[in-house]
Amino acid sequence: MLAVNGYYNGKNIVLDEQIEMAAGQKLIVIIETPPQTPKREKIDLDKYVTTTERGKHVEEYMEEMRGNDRI
Repeated sequence: MLAVNGYYNGKNIVLDEQIEMAAGQKLIVIIETPPQTPKREKIDLDKYVTTTERGKHVEEYMEEMRGNDRI
C-alpha cells in the first residue's frame, strides 16, 4: 500500500510523486474537502427584552442607588 499527495487539475488527477502504475491496477481514491463551518442564523436578542419604565431611565435610577450608599 502506498499513499501520495496530488490534486485535480480539472481533467486529471496529478500526483506529486512519479509512481509506476500498471493498467488495471486497483486504487483507493480519497477526496478531501476543506472543512466547512455551519452557518448559524443570527439570534434576535431584542425579542427577549421587556422594556420597563425604570429601564428607560436607568441613568437616574443608578444615580439614586449609588447616591445613597454612603453614611
